[in-house]
Amino acid sequence: MSIVEMIERLGALVLDGIVRLGAFVLFLLNSVFYVFVPPFKPRLWIRQIRIIGADSLFLIILIGGFTGMVLGLQGYNTLRRFGSDGALGTVVALVLVRELGPVLAALMIAARAGSAMAAELGSMQSTEQIDALTVMAINPARVMTIEMTKARRGRSTKIAEIISRPHRKPEAPFPRPPDRAAPSARR
Repeated sequence: MSIVEMIERLGALVLDGIVRLGAFVLFLLNSVFYVFVPPFKPRLWIRQIRIIGADSLFLIILIGGFTGMVLGLQGYNTLRRFGSDGALGTVVALVLVRELGPVLAALMIAARAGSAMAAELGSMQSTEQIDALTVMAINPARVMTIEMTKARRGRSTKIAEIISRPHRKPEAPFPRPPDRAAPSARR
């Protein structure tokens, strides 16, 4: 293989990548445009919110629970060495809620809901529903992706926001009395 052939293959790969990137950007711009253009279909939007948000909640809680157990198991040995094993619950709660919670929630939502959406679009393609939409002069991108985009934009950020809310410092059960001056200073 000569150097010219290698450069031609490299150029073809780069051009193919640019064409695919351009197609993706056009698809993205098309989807963003149709999010704001009526008619709006709230029933489909609510269905996608349920699929993305509520149906993913059990999986997120399950994985968060097992992650917390692993953190507790690993953190116990370290904290025991320093005599701070009483702080294990606080450490696990802070790490899980502040740091890992939003990341795990986002990964699980992307994995579960993304694969469900991809499977739905794949089944629509295999049963020729996308071609039927095109024949009926209906924009398939609008029907298939817009409601998913609207629902995904609102729901996944809300779940991550709920999970990562900062703790409030618990108040003391009994209020502390105000400082009083010493009896000798009152005279």
